[in-house]
Amino acid sequence: MKVKLFLLIFGLALLSILGFTDITLAAFVTSGSCPAGSVQVSCPGGSGPTCCEWEVVEEPAPPPDEPVCPAPPADPSDNWTDRWSEYMCQDNSCGGNIISKDASQYCNTECTGPIENGVDADGCLTYHWDCEPTQCDPVEYSPTGPPYPINATAPAWASCKGSADWSKTSPSFGCTGSCIEEAPTNPTPSDKKTGVSLPIDETGDTVTWDNVSIWGKEYGPLSYLVKIINTNTEKVASLPSATFEACSFQSNTQNTWQAQACCTADGTDCGLVASTWNFKTTMPPELVYPLDPDQSGPNFAEGILSENRSDPILDWCDVPDAKSYLLNIYLIKDGETICHPWLGTADEGCRSKVITLEKRLPPFPSQEKLYSEFIDNIGFFTNSTRYVWEVATCLLEKGFNCSEFSQKWAFDTSPQSLLEFLLIYPFNDPEGKQPVGLPVTLEWEDKPGTNSFIYQINPGNISNFVAVSQLQIDFPQLSLDTLYNWKIKPCKDYLGKQCEDYWIGPWYFKTTGATTSLESPINGAVGVLIPIKLNWGDVGGAESYIVKVWGNALNIEKYANGSELDLNYPEFNIRQENDYSWQVKTCSHQEGKDCGKWSEIRKFTTFKLSAPLNPNPEDGGELPTYQHLISWDKVSGEKAYQYKITYLSMADSEKNTAKCSPLVGKEVIPTKTVSTISDRIILDCLGGYQWQVQACLDDACTEIGNPSLWRFNLVERKLPPGGLIPCGRDYDDPSTAWFEDEPCEIKHLFLLLKIILDFLLWRLVPIIIVLLVAAIGAMYYLSFGMTDLISRARATLRAAIIGYAILIFAWFIINWILIMFGVTIKWWIINF
Repeated sequence: MKVKLFLLIFGLALLSILGFTDITLAAFVTSGSCPAGSVQVSCPGGSGPTCCEWEVVEEPAPPPDEPVCPAPPADPSDNWTDRWSEYMCQDNSCGGNIISKDASQYCNTECTGPIENGVDADGCLTYHWDCEPTQCDPVEYSPTGPPYPINATAPAWASCKGSADWSKTSPSFGCTGSCIEEAPTNPTPSDKKTGVSLPIDETGDTVTWDNVSIWGKEYGPLSYLVKIINTNTEKVASLPSATFEACSFQSNTQNTWQAQACCTADGTDCGLVASTWNFKTTMPPELVYPLDPDQSGPNFAEGILSENRSDPILDWCDVPDAKSYLLNIYLIKDGETICHPWLGTADEGCRSKVITLEKRLPPFPSQEKLYSEFIDNIGFFTNSTRYVWEVATCLLEKGFNCSEFSQKWAFDTSPQSLLEFLLIYPFNDPEGKQPVGLPVTLEWEDKPGTNSFIYQINPGNISNFVAVSQLQIDFPQLSLDTLYNWKIKPCKDYLGKQCEDYWIGPWYFKTTGATTSLESPINGAVGVLIPIKLNWGDVGGAESYIVKVWGNALNIEKYANGSELDLNYPEFNIRQENDYSWQVKTCSHQEGKDCGKWSEIRKFTTFKLSAPLNPNPEDGGELPTYQHLISWDKVSGEKAYQYKITYLSMADSEKNTAKCSPLVGKEVIPTKTVSTISDRIILDCLGGYQWQVQACLDDACTEIGNPSLWRFNLVERKLPPGGLIPCGRDYDDPSTAWFEDEPCEIKHLFLLLKIILDFLLWRLVPIIIVLLVAAIGAMYYLSFGMTDLISRARATLRAAIIGYAILIFAWFIINWILIMFGVTIKWWIINF
């Protein structure tokens, strides 16, 4: 039994492997009849136990999921009441009020629906509500009229900051300058005080006053504006004191100042101005530099010969009406204050140095002026020394009628050695390969502590001192086309006396002025075009050149800033078929100044304007009546052309007309000057014509070339059919906005694109769109609800719309480009 069951299973597996497929299932039954639901069949091999077969029923495929459709939208109908408060300034005066009132408004929105819109892509119904515009009742106020309740009141120094219109935003209070009626009091220095020395105290020129009573209160002032009337100086302070820079107040002056409280932190919107205060200062001036940190105290200014400011300068404020100053200079030696050795006297007293009217060196103004400073240009101050100095103001020149001296100020000079430096320009050129122009500016580094320099230039042994780190030297001190060397020695003083024992250099430079080489036209050249382009070689450093041209009553010399010059007619009266000579010399300055030697002489012969060739219409040819353009080939060297047309004979068809007979033998187009190689003409009579063209050297055609003489017959012709190419034709189509007989240019490429786009957009594409819409409609009609086919139809329609939009955009761009090229096209008019 087990063997039979095994054979049955093995047979079924073998059938499955061999690919036998059937809709029944067979089984072996050892005895008896087949069970219900099966039938008896022949067993495999024709023998064996009873075999039964069951029918296999395939499970049907599950139905597709039903789409989940959204519920219709809720009713948006609504009604509501808005409530708010409105505010306004009762007035904007000082201590003004804010008033308010309550407002309300009833609004509602009525909707009907839901209304079916259609079916979406999932087959679900879509809906919308049809709503009327929102309706609101007029605004109601409570109370309905004045008086309104007062909301707030500003302090006396503030006002309501807002308009007199009702607003949902409440205005605010703010400090107002015109409302501040209190002015600062109790000034320091006190009002009308005399004998005030400057600076006012050791901290500088500080003035003080008492705070106004409303300082620090709500909506109170935030700053003070302090003004010095006589020097037109002002300062904003956040405290009841202000420190001014030196020279804000003046010595020997009734200084007038005032202070006022201001609403803003930047000193604007200010209140009542205090009565102006004044104090009288003494005559001695106020210190500017070097700034002694404690004025007359034991401290001193340090290192005025430092890298930050190497110039030893003593500076003080200008004093009105001063005509001169007296300056005392002392130095500290072994702890004792002694007179400066240069200011000492035989009786061991000290002389004062008089600072009086002087002229400042260029580039400063040359007019005489009193300078309140002392510049040590003679070596008053040395390194590593402490100095004490004081100044007196004099009301007369040369140190007469002077005041007492100021307080003593102290400073010391730092130890300072002269640092080595580098030469900068001209670049070192021992072989003179790169000549430099004149004037030559020698430049070198300027190191702190070096106050003058000695220079030496050879050949010529040109030597002197300068107080700056550059030197400009020119012709005739320097010769042209010469190799020089130069070197520099640094000095501590301003007069080139206390100098180091070494030189920086030498460096080399060569001056410009070498003879140039002529390039074109070559010597003996013939047929040289006008304008003549004279070219020669560049010379290093040259600023200009002089060009000389002569021959046949012409003799000119003209400077040129470059290495070429154009000689044209009639500017230089250069004529045709004439012999000329020319040469050039190099100049070291602009406009042909300070020049070297002349170059070689070259000769050339000018050309003759040739007769124009290749006429259109050709000689002896025909000119159709639809063609209005005549042309010829360009002539080298021309500036313009002249042409004229004469009517020679009438055609047979014109002999019976009265209008053409009087024109025979006359110039129907008199001599006309044009700047191009073509022109448009209008001829009314058929028959034979003669026309003549000649080139001109100038726009007015005063110098002309050989003429060309041609003939043509004007014949009646119908306009040939147009082509696709909008240029280069023998005739013009008057029905278009452009000229087809023009030579082809870049603009005609865009014109060709426009013609193609016009054909596509307004002729071919509309037909395609109609066919496409019909095809898409058929796809919708025959889709029978198949979403895939519907989606494909939609995608096709979308792609067609995008493609058409791209074509229209390209059409607009092409028309815009044509307008930029000057082609006048009314692009909004579509030609079907």
